[in-house]
Amino acid sequence: KLTQDLIDYAEDYYLEEKKLDEIKKSQIAKVREYLKSRQGSDINLPDINNDDLKMLQADIKQNILKGTPELALDRLHTFTMKYIRACCTKHNIDLSDKNNNNFPLHSLLGMLIKYYKTDGKVTSDFSITALRMGISIFEKFNTIRNDQSFAHDNTILNKNESEFVLKTISNLLVFISKVEEEILQ
Repeated sequence: KLTQDLIDYAEDYYLEEKKLDEIKKSQIAKVREYLKSRQGSDINLPDINNDDLKMLQADIKQNILKGTPELALDRLHTFTMKYIRACCTKHNIDLSDKNNNNFPLHSLLGMLIKYYKTDGKVTSDFSITALRMGISIFEKFNTIRNDQSFAHDNTILNKNESEFVLKTISNLLVFISKVEEEILQ
């Protein structure tokens, strides 16, 4: 917003001073084009009081703002795992099976949804259905993290799809955080 306002001011200034030549017009147009490409590229994540999660959150947002959402995929996966595990732990939901094998992300979400529904914190059919769809989304997100992110030597998911994944996962996490806040009240 500030950069956009400064560009508008500069253009107005050069117009008034009759110094808006083709070079300046071209430079202003390039900056405007860049700003337009960045609109809506930020994501929201739950606001948490945990240093590890805050560090991951900062790294994710920095990569998005730099225009490299592909670099944020594995960081968001780590953030999501830590956050969902923390939610499950808070509600005494097991993180592993009898053989001490950790449950995958999508299984943890399924158990968390069951808790929310039983506890009456999520009641609308839409929200329950959307969260249940989140189970499949988290399962596919795990596959992307393992097969299409920089977590391993992979062919990387393209920029547009990476940004879509980040926004989709972040929206699910923000909703979960709002349910968690409601539980605390």
